[in-house]
Amino acid sequence: MNQVLHLYGYCRQGAVINHIVDEVLTRLNKRLRNLPDHLVGIHDHLEEMTHLLQEGSPDVRFVVIHGMGGIGKTTLAEAVFNRISHQFSGHSFLSNVRESSQDDKIGELQWRLLSDILKHQPKRIYDPNDGINMIKKRFCHKKVLIVLDDVDNINQLMKLAGKCDWFGPGSRIIITTRDIGYLPINKERPGDSGFYIYKMKEMPFHHALELFSQYAFRRDSPPTDYANTATQIVRTTGGLPLALRVIGSSLYYQGEDVWNDMLKKLKKMPDEEVQDKLMISYEMLKDNEKQIFLDIACHMAGEKIDDAILMWKSCDHFFPNFAINVLINKSLIRVVYHEKLWMHDQLKDLGREIVRKENTNRPGSRSRLWCPRSAMQVIRQKKGTENIAALKLDGHSKSHNFTHDEFSNLESLRFLELDGGNFVGDFESLFSELRWLSWRHCPSEFQATNFCPSNLVVLKISESDITNDWDGWSQIMGTSNLKALSLVSCKSLIKMPDFSMCSTLERLVFKDCESLVQIDPSIGKQEHLQYLEISRSNRLGSLLKEASTEISPCVVPQFWLDSMDNLKNLKTLKMENLAFFELPESIGKMTSLLQLELGGTKMTGLPRSIGNLKKLRKMSLSMAPIKKATGLNRRVGFLDKAKFGVYRYHRITSLCWEPKRIGDFMSTWECDKKATRGHREARES
Repeated sequence: MNQVLHLYGYCRQGAVINHIVDEVLTRLNKRLRNLPDHLVGIHDHLEEMTHLLQEGSPDVRFVVIHGMGGIGKTTLAEAVFNRISHQFSGHSFLSNVRESSQDDKIGELQWRLLSDILKHQPKRIYDPNDGINMIKKRFCHKKVLIVLDDVDNINQLMKLAGKCDWFGPGSRIIITTRDIGYLPINKERPGDSGFYIYKMKEMPFHHALELFSQYAFRRDSPPTDYANTATQIVRTTGGLPLALRVIGSSLYYQGEDVWNDMLKKLKKMPDEEVQDKLMISYEMLKDNEKQIFLDIACHMAGEKIDDAILMWKSCDHFFPNFAINVLINKSLIRVVYHEKLWMHDQLKDLGREIVRKENTNRPGSRSRLWCPRSAMQVIRQKKGTENIAALKLDGHSKSHNFTHDEFSNLESLRFLELDGGNFVGDFESLFSELRWLSWRHCPSEFQATNFCPSNLVVLKISESDITNDWDGWSQIMGTSNLKALSLVSCKSLIKMPDFSMCSTLERLVFKDCESLVQIDPSIGKQEHLQYLEISRSNRLGSLLKEASTEISPCVVPQFWLDSMDNLKNLKTLKMENLAFFELPESIGKMTSLLQLELGGTKMTGLPRSIGNLKKLRKMSLSMAPIKKATGLNRRVGFLDKAKFGVYRYHRITSLCWEPKRIGDFMSTWECDKKATRGHREARES
């Protein structure tokens, strides 16, 4: 000990001991992360991450935790780090990489990484290239665990953990990010590029309520007298952990009046701390991406993505296909069931708050008005301005007659949603920028003149009494560049309108138009049509055998189906729950078809020409009484998802199928068969 004292120049034994203890602790310190006190519902996430990490596998693996701000990415990464860090010879958790790497401070992050793994302080790094060389040299034979928290561009990754061969066998690099667009990932098979993606989603309601209660009440569930208010507040958060923690903490030990005020506030605008966190992702967007984000937040959530893209494509400088990918990669939107746009409620609130702040005192000077009451007030008082791009008058326009003067100042209006009401008078020179018109309870008598929205791309009419000779058809379709037409629950529509004056249609939907029995011959001339849906119309096709020669040119079996070969660009055909018995051989001439859905029809077989559909990827015949499918005696395109089923007591009795795909087909058919049998047994019991 005296020699040690002399060596270090210490005059007191206690000082040496303290020095040695500090050094040992520094080298042995596991650097565990400080986790929140309340980790609700994290077990399932940990199990999924364990599966992706494949502990014990000798490969070097990058696992990416992807999700919107405040969703719990960092918390999950910290929990995983604490759970498995002991398995590695070196480990490092670099927090806030995005923020820490600003102002060319990436060298400091490299120095921190080296210090953590090597357990001593290397020389300072002034050139990031020197840092890269040091990392590669010192880590290439080490089994390391590295967490890079909040990465937002490829430059950060390439200077901290650029390639697998920088690290020894069994190493794991965990990345948390809001945006995966910068990663070199094959979306079809992400594992092929060495990246494995874990998508963080919102908390289910029961977990959200428990987490909120932990912060608001310090217990697992709310007291009885606060249960209703707590439930409503939790629902406003959309299961976002950050919002649950912030709002719950702010309500701890607060009285009932404060709780009620908080609920009212949250229904109008998001919490400021949550908003600031989410605002980071919005500020990273380019101008056109911001406009599309605000469109979705205020109006387009729940709409079909293909319809929305058609609208944005018709506008200058929007570039929607690229922008949509950016928004998805940044976890700002999703495309969900039935190809609809989805956005988290907290993000919708953020977008609407951004628009509200454009002018807090004058709604008519904002770019978008989504509140029908405010929008209707602006219209009636004629306070609209050229700033308004989107307007929702749903629910407050049912009996209103809109006039020229009410819209005369809305020169930039491109999105309009109505519920009832009518246009009355001369509308010449108006609506030149209108791209989208959605009209629920559209009147049977169209009273406007010179209604010429020359740039209209999407027209949606629902729950209306319009007919094929509605006066609006000639004014709208005759002058517009219409690409998508959707008619839903139009009960008085017996015959489709004449499409001969509109040759630009790409998407056509007739849904729940229960009186529809005649198809206009002009539909066969829609050479640009890519999507056609006619569904749930009980009478459509019922005249297959009884149709008279007088109307046969306009009835489905005698004219339209036989001319399907004219629709050369059709990619999706949906004809579900219709009463037709067979497809014509001409179906085989629709060579661009990718998706064919004929569920709920009365077909008992398929034509042989079905085998000519070389591009077909999905075919559904669920609940159709198919007994013979000789058309499947050869490979049908790239068919990777086929659904066949039984109808009442019918079943397939004759089937030919490509041998290497028969297993997939039969397993799917068996599932449908069991589901149908279960449904039938339930009815019989």
